[in-house]
Amino acid sequence: MISLYIHIPFCKKKCKYCSFFVTPKFNDNFMEKYYQSLLNEINFRSLKLKDKSIKTIYIWGWTPFVLWKERIFWLVDFIKEKFDLNFLEEVSIELNPNPYHQILDFVKTFTKRYKDFYRIRFSFGLQTFNDEILITSWREYVFNSLVGFLRDLQNIKWVNNVFNFDFIAFGIREKWSKDSCFRKPHKCQFFERFVNSGFADSFSIYMLELSPWSYWYNIKEFNFSDDEIYEEFLYLKNLIKKAWYRRYEVSNFALPGKESLHNLVYWKLWNWLGLGVNSTSYFNLSDKNQNIEEIFGTKIEDKIKWIKFQNTTSWQRYFEGNFIDAEKTEFWSNEEYLYHKFIMWIRLKEGISEIKKYISILVPDYKNKISILQNEWFVDFDGYRLRLTDKWMDFSNYIINELLK
Repeated sequence: MISLYIHIPFCKKKCKYCSFFVTPKFNDNFMEKYYQSLLNEINFRSLKLKDKSIKTIYIWGWTPFVLWKERIFWLVDFIKEKFDLNFLEEVSIELNPNPYHQILDFVKTFTKRYKDFYRIRFSFGLQTFNDEILITSWREYVFNSLVGFLRDLQNIKWVNNVFNFDFIAFGIREKWSKDSCFRKPHKCQFFERFVNSGFADSFSIYMLELSPWSYWYNIKEFNFSDDEIYEEFLYLKNLIKKAWYRRYEVSNFALPGKESLHNLVYWKLWNWLGLGVNSTSYFNLSDKNQNIEEIFGTKIEDKIKWIKFQNTTSWQRYFEGNFIDAEKTEFWSNEEYLYHKFIMWIRLKEGISEIKKYISILVPDYKNKISILQNEWFVDFDGYRLRLTDKWMDFSNYIINELLK
């Protein structure tokens, strides 16, 4: 079985903090050209796969408003035609809460149309309730519209829906602290009631990190400190945990059984196929149920056991059917695989099992390092499984740097 990731790289505006591969510069003809090329890639990949059973599907992008809901339906129906969805565990779609009524209509219509799917997960990018950040970052909605959106959303949730909500800790001056709540009580109180209501199935909360591909990074317009960002993150995290959401990954919290099944595919390094410009794919080559060389398009040396490859970022090449950017392909050795697996699994609540398997990539005195980290309550270690404590899940990179060569 494999999972599918589908990249829809269009936004009406690219938010100032965003570093993803998206473009606001498009017209309907250009978008239709991309859509047809995406269908061509889906068809091409499906012909190359031996095992067409799909585990999860993830559709990323501001899809309903830009691509139209009808195109999304055609896309899903085309996937149903080309692949085997009898064992599908989850379809996940990322959405922004704007335009308000179109998004609500899309959620309601998609759920009804695919009511036989075991789980339909919608991840809503709310990001913040702070109007200043929403406006200056080009989110194109404000707090009051989010209140209406969330209230109306309650009326259209079905039993097979999972609703996830994304928030970013910006470190804003209107901090999420008790002091600021006295100045802006309605926003803090609304957020707390929202979390405590249990309506949300899960939350994803992130500390803002600006990359060179973001607008704010390059113009130096955003100047809040790491301490301010972490202070807001702590408020969000502690409030969500008090409402009995279980932290199952560094940035993700869920009610029991509501975890993102697709994201676990990435974190646990199970096979996935990326579709669309700039998407990535990963395969374990020991999986004989797949003809990986046919998917990748060239001969792979027998000694290679794991491969990660990326689609082109050239629109023209993608439109011509030259989907893969071969220069960005990674062929992993056993040590490279262990390195990536350690980094991903240490982010999870369950942590790293059978630590001895990783000796070749750990520092020589790793046992002593782990003992020190355990004495300082950074990690929990029973001789077999290594887990980060809750506080130090916030600083997982520090632990990784301490233990890996």
